[in-house]
Amino acid sequence: MPSLYLYHGTGNLVSIHEDGYDPEMTSQGGHDQLGSGFYHTSCIAEAAGYTEKTRCDMPPDTQKMGGDQHPGVAFVKITLTNPLFLKLSDHHMGDHDHQISKKQAYQMIKDCPRLMNIDDSPLRDMVDDFSVGFSEKDIQQVAGYYAGQALDSIEADFYGEKGEGAAFRKSATTHTGFDGVIHEKDDGIHVVAWFPAQIEFTPVHHQMYAVQSQLNRYQDSGITQEQLKRKLLSVISDPALKSVLAKTDDLSLESLTALAADYQQETLKPVNDSACLSISENRSIVPSAILRQRR
Repeated sequence: MPSLYLYHGTGNLVSIHEDGYDPEMTSQGGHDQLGSGFYHTSCIAEAAGYTEKTRCDMPPDTQKMGGDQHPGVAFVKITLTNPLFLKLSDHHMGDHDHQISKKQAYQMIKDCPRLMNIDDSPLRDMVDDFSVGFSEKDIQQVAGYYAGQALDSIEADFYGEKGEGAAFRKSATTHTGFDGVIHEKDDGIHVVAWFPAQIEFTPVHHQMYAVQSQLNRYQDSGITQEQLKRKLLSVISDPALKSVLAKTDDLSLESLTALAADYQQETLKPVNDSACLSISENRSIVPSAILRQRR
């Protein structure tokens, strides 16, 4: 399927830019309604909202995962091969009509890192007598309980510890063939990439990373708006993008990233047209093949 050009808002853009997406930062007990993974949106304004110090979907004073010292938006290209498609009416992974087989459940259960650890195994709550450990018969019987259930039931029950999401996604891809999630939204799509290798920074990202770094460094330093603007423009090597940003006096992260998103769309139009992509009104780029498939 065609690649998707999306956005990821974060409180620590430096870490993502310099070190890449970290699988250890997934499955941390947050509100991952689409399962664990790397969340992206086709709506630049929504992505910018995730750069704030707090999130509206978390309890007050909750420490933001990854910190909040370097807020910014990553501009990325995501390539999935066989994603799960969720409709607008679906609210979480369990609403998807795909049901796992007993064989798939067995294979993913067997891949659980803690499965045979008698002190910490998820099987402790599912097997009556485990005084001498867990038998193959025990595992087969438990797998039967999950036949016909949604994929996320395995993750919730067998890969619920911090950092185990990466192991689940690897197992799920191996045994089901799925490699991510695409969820239709009113204003575009949400995409959950399962692996860092599926995510690539776009040329505009590298330009905007420099701009956002300057913004974080100088916006509260006491310099004038004109001085700040000169510092932001000085790090842009793309003359066309520099010209776009030079026209605005709104130097907020939300405004600058929105202008850059518009610019990226314009530069991608020939590529998107040849790949049968359609560009929506909210600065999102959504393959028409996806629009057809998710209906």
